[in-house]
Amino acid sequence: MKSSEFRAVLAITAGLLVALPAGARAADRPPLAAGQVIESVACIQAPDQTYSIYLPSAYTPARTWPVIYAFDPGARGALPVQRLQVAAERFGYIVIGSNVSRNFEPKLSVEAADAMWADSHVRLSIDNRRVYTLGFSGGARLAAGLAVVSMDFAGVIACGAAFDSKHPPRDRRPALFAGIVGLEDMNYPEMRDAEDRLREAQVTHRLFFFDGGHEWPPADVFLDVLTWLQLRAIRDGFEPPDPAFLEAEFQRRSESATRARISGSLLEVGRIYEGLLEDFEGLIDVGAITAQLNRLRGESAYRQSKKRDRRLRTKEDEWLRKLDRQFVKIRNTPMESCAIDGAVKDWSRQIEGLRKRRDTSRDADERRLYLRLHEFVWRRAYEEAILHSRHHEYIRTALLLEIARCGMPDEPALLFSLGKTYARLADEDRAIRFLAAAVTHGFRDASALSDPVFTGLKRRPEFQALRQQLSSNPVTP
Repeated sequence: MKSSEFRAVLAITAGLLVALPAGARAADRPPLAAGQVIESVACIQAPDQTYSIYLPSAYTPARTWPVIYAFDPGARGALPVQRLQVAAERFGYIVIGSNVSRNFEPKLSVEAADAMWADSHVRLSIDNRRVYTLGFSGGARLAAGLAVVSMDFAGVIACGAAFDSKHPPRDRRPALFAGIVGLEDMNYPEMRDAEDRLREAQVTHRLFFFDGGHEWPPADVFLDVLTWLQLRAIRDGFEPPDPAFLEAEFQRRSESATRARISGSLLEVGRIYEGLLEDFEGLIDVGAITAQLNRLRGESAYRQSKKRDRRLRTKEDEWLRKLDRQFVKIRNTPMESCAIDGAVKDWSRQIEGLRKRRDTSRDADERRLYLRLHEFVWRRAYEEAILHSRHHEYIRTALLLEIARCGMPDEPALLFSLGKTYARLADEDRAIRFLAAAVTHGFRDASALSDPVFTGLKRRPEFQALRQQLSSNPVTP
């Protein structure tokens, strides 16, 4: 996002509640159904802006409620709302997910955030001390950026990515940061590095990990996150202490430390102990945990685990710097179509090397490292291809899509994009080949072949056969 867009958001949100129509209150609007996910609600003042929403079943406008505004990179507002439903019901949160905000559309996403804020503050009774943002991937960067620049947000839940490079954590902003990342997510190193910057900025934070890749986390992880937010709300005086809740959560996490110890995950044991001290000191007697953490830090096996973790992080960072230099070279080097095949062969060998290391390593952490690197290459190549295509740089687009294909050879949308790009480059044979491959692997959008970019292919029998095949097997609504 651009700084000017953030300033615009600040200007809007800072005066938003004052600017609402006179007499507009939550009770003035038809109530939304509580206890169920509503997939699409049109904003009163901007009907083209819609969002998905979940109101806890106990919702009443007679009191105020904490709210989470969610941003999916593909404008799938219901997805994060559904993932949060169980946790939101348990802890009494409203969850609202934009059906408009998406990756690569910063202005659109800012407008969506503004529309959700405005509409929800008209319709609902919101506790403005406990307003959070949530996002995944590019949506996480948007959510984190908003929480950095605006004092209106009490914190951010960032999934699969952390901060935009122009809006890092600073001066205790965001007020709170919950980071969630899969152990196989290519942005795992980014989230770990963000933890260091959050410490420097004196931001209260916690990282949550799950077995998975670059995807929205499962519902049980969100239950852990909202449990942590509840603990922070108690510490900050927004919620009264609940002795039964505190004791049960302290016991649950103490038992998880015991299980981690039995499995030999000493670094996880240390993280759990550190979290218990930070969350419960002053609320529960944590003397026993302090003693156990001190003993753990004195163990040779724990120190060796820390040393090994640093070694793996260094190795991954070196790989990422090397790969970044290669992508920067693609961006900055003049390129002709004839250079694509040779460059693709070089990248293919490199990607195959990562795949081989991933599949043959006997060490689980090292396997995950190479899996993340493999995913990083094809995802970054795909995303940069989209950006170059928007600037009509089709040779670079073709090369980047070919690189992405080395990592995801059967992805129909990617194969179709390759066919479309080669059609733009007037390479009819390759265009036909990749369009056919896209159809073979499940591409079913017959209307896509009506794009004017394919005009030059209409005389080709192979192209007409593809159109006929798709027309006979249309997309199922």
